[in-house]
Amino acid sequence: MVPLCCNRTEDFGPRSSIHPHLPTSCFIDTVVVPLPAWILLGYLLISLPRRLNPQRGRRASSILKPTKPIENERAHTVEFGASPRPALHTRVLTGVYASSVAAMVAAVSVELAKLSKAKFGVGLVPFSYMGIAAVIANRLKWKTRVTRVENAAFWVLLGAAWTLKVAVQIMESDKAMVTADRKEEGYPGSSGIIVVSVMVGLSFALAVLEFAGWTGLR
Repeated sequence: MVPLCCNRTEDFGPRSSIHPHLPTSCFIDTVVVPLPAWILLGYLLISLPRRLNPQRGRRASSILKPTKPIENERAHTVEFGASPRPALHTRVLTGVYASSVAAMVAAVSVELAKLSKAKFGVGLVPFSYMGIAAVIANRLKWKTRVTRVENAAFWVLLGAAWTLKVAVQIMESDKAMVTADRKEEGYPGSSGIIVVSVMVGLSFALAVLEFAGWTGLR
């Protein structure tokens, strides 16, 4: 069985001996980075019955509301038809969103490749793929403002996790340069820090892009 973390500066632990205010890199890759995906998947699983049967919540709320005249209901149903084509800026932002998601997947793959090459173990970083897939499915299946907020929350949490990972990488890189015991392995190194920094920027950018076309959502 391949260990989740190996050959690292520190063992698994929520607190680093190098910097007591930060966790270890193994804890980051095993707990912190996949945590946003766990939260999103758990939330989607809990809310799945409500999503599959939204009429139940509507019927429950309609008991407290006065009934509308039949004429108003008929007039309202006539208004339904083919949805208008999204505005140009919305289509452009949607394209930017899709490109950013693809860039995020590529960056995660590069990070996994660097961890594997350094023989440090990948932790549970691959679980990020499941979180990204859940966001895409959530966005495509339920086109509502609530789902956009849920997705934005995931990206913000993921960005915070990557930010913490950058801080730990900088700390370990500085220690490696002083001790010169891992300098040849090249991880995290400047390239590794750059890759994770890119993921930080992409995460927060995607959180903002989730609100593109907000006015056209219900």
